[in-house]
Amino acid sequence: MYFERVLDQYYDTKPAIEAQLRIAEVQAARGKTKEAGDAIGKFDTKYLDQATPEQRARARNIKQSLALR
Repeated sequence: MYFERVLDQYYDTKPAIEAQLRIAEVQAARGKTKEAGDAIGKFDTKYLDQATPEQRARARNIKQSLALR
C-alpha cells in the first residue's frame, strides 16, 4: 500500500521509479506471477528510461525469475 501511495502522489519523481520496482519485487516474492508481471510491465513502460543501471538489473532479474515459473 505504501508503494502505491508513492506512485499516486509522486508519480513523476525518482522515488516512484523505486516504488514501482519494489511492487514488482514484492509480488514476485509472494508468488503472484501475474501481478508481478503487470508491475514490471508498468516499470518498463513508465520508468525504464529514467532507471539507474542497478534498477534495470533488478528488473531483468525479476523478468528472468518470472520466466522460470
